[in-house]
Amino acid sequence: MEAPRLPAVPATFYGAVMGGGDFRPVAGLGVTAWVEGRLCGQGRTLALARQVVYVVDVNAQGQEGYCGALGSRVTFEIDGIPMNLAALWDNNRLWELNLFDSQRLYLPVIRR
Repeated sequence: MEAPRLPAVPATFYGAVMGGGDFRPVAGLGVTAWVEGRLCGQGRTLALARQVVYVVDVNAQGQEGYCGALGSRVTFEIDGIPMNLAALWDNNRLWELNLFDSQRLYLPVIRR
């Protein structure tokens, strides 16, 4: 008889949450992680050393249906607001990823 196969461990992402425009991060906001339009991880923002931070585990394929597999694109929302960065799912280590509102706009300064 074969031993049951254990599911893969989740990928863990963490980092600071930056404010900008109308977005002001505070502790207690919901953090969600999405893979191909499926909710694959949830967490909350925390206050730590005068900064707002987050940590979220993103499930692996086979946990809660189809979720992360090596190289899958992971997107993030905080309190329903899309964040600027995406990451590739990889559970080989912890991943630091600082997030900020996708509406934040940076323009270069050009001087003559």
